[in-house]
Amino acid sequence: VGKTLYIASKDSHKIFKLDLSGGAISAGTLTHFAGEGGSSSNNQNTLLTSTFNKPFGLALYTDAFLFVSEEAGDVIRVIKLSDSSIGSIAGGTDGDTEGSGWDGTTQGTARFKKLQQIAFSPDGGYMYVADKESDKVKSIKFGGCVSSSYVVALCESSGSCSSKATITQSSSSSSSSSSSSSSSSSSSSSSS
Repeated sequence: VGKTLYIASKDSHKIFKLDLSGGAISAGTLTHFAGEGGSSSNNQNTLLTSTFNKPFGLALYTDAFLFVSEEAGDVIRVIKLSDSSIGSIAGGTDGDTEGSGWDGTTQGTARFKKLQQIAFSPDGGYMYVADKESDKVKSIKFGGCVSSSYVVALCESSGSCSSKATITQSSSSSSSSSSSSSSSSSSSSSSS
């Protein structure tokens, strides 16, 4: 991905990209990367015409996928950086339910209430999600499989590959990565 910093602007409903290849932030070029604001949608739009509803947390996965949590949309979205395709992996309806994620077209059973920060475990096997109004940190287990669709395949708790995620509440003993929530209006994720 090179030297790129992604910035979520919650209140403008947009994601910006800052090219740091010049060696310093002041030398970088800030560009509008994704989102035109408004209600969240699972439509396969272009990045600039896609809609994000208060994008809050960003997490880069293997320099190939940028995950976005939407505070007001209660959904986790994924952008495949190689072809700019976009989709949803979990959530989309307000609530506090553990369960399955999106299968590419159909919403699963997992629900969130005011998503905040997202982060990956050091081995990339789990995404941790701060769910503010549920007062929980939830985890999504990722597998080593690759799907032909726009999102990496997610694995069920049995370990078998599918395009659905397993979303559970994280126990404090199994969490090896800290997640933080913030009241600021922007978050960032970078790759080098």
